[in-house]
Amino acid sequence: MGKIFSCTTKPKKYIAVEFIDDPKEIGELKEALSQFGANIYSQDDGVFISTIIGNSKLKAGDFILINELKMAFIYSKKEFEENFRVHSEC
Repeated sequence: MGKIFSCTTKPKKYIAVEFIDDPKEIGELKEALSQFGANIYSQDDGVFISTIIGNSKLKAGDFILINELKMAFIYSKKEFEENFRVHSEC
């Protein structure tokens, strides 16, 4: 199961997606992120990093619907740092 979390920096917000290896699910994720002006741009040990471009309305506490079975939760930077490995991009 994939899990999305975000690391918010100025002026960009980053979303990292852990442990998604199903090509269909990756496609669904890309489609979901594209609605928010985001694209997967790097991959590191099964972690996908995505940047949100422009004035995204995404904020901590939001959910993104990836498919009919999966929603992704956006964490605050503080929650991200407390609960997840901080990616070098953050």
